[in-house]
Amino acid sequence: MVIFFTILMGIMMGTAVGVIFEKSKVIDPEQLIGQFQLRRFTMLKVFLSAIGTGIVVYFFFNLFALERLNWKVFSLLPDLLGGALLGAGIALAGTCPSTLFGQLGAGYKDARFVFLGAVTGAIIFYYSKPALQIWIKECWPHEKLRLDELGLGYNLTAVLVVCSIVFVLYLLERYRPWRVDTECQHID
Repeated sequence: MVIFFTILMGIMMGTAVGVIFEKSKVIDPEQLIGQFQLRRFTMLKVFLSAIGTGIVVYFFFNLFALERLNWKVFSLLPDLLGGALLGAGIALAGTCPSTLFGQLGAGYKDARFVFLGAVTGAIIFYYSKPALQIWIKECWPHEKLRLDELGLGYNLTAVLVVCSIVFVLYLLERYRPWRVDTECQHID
């Protein structure tokens, strides 16, 4: 029965995210490309809001001991390289992994080809992952970082990050209001 509710919750959350992406126009390829050209900031605002919301929810889970925090380890150079490759793919395709299914659902024809490319890339990555992990360990053996090693604790880190996100969102909204990006697309 737990699996049924887990699947049902996944479907409900996926549907909610899809509706939010469609209504905010984040799935529009022009929005995504405009973000990379620093002309439109709707995508950045929506994603920063989602990150901030997730941090606040997890803050309360952590505060009331409902969920145990598992810190993720990251390596700066491999993560920057992976992020640059992902960003280049998003800019070229006009979609990202989180908006691709929204584009498919909304009927964007190009999204079918991007989906096929994403599946192909995932298969290639799956089979090359062991070799990539060995290569990364050889090239960057000591460059691992965890945020808990900064000594601030999760709650203080969460408050600082959320305050920073709110400040950045405030500045972005003052610089380029959401309505300008979504309703007046001909202004660019």
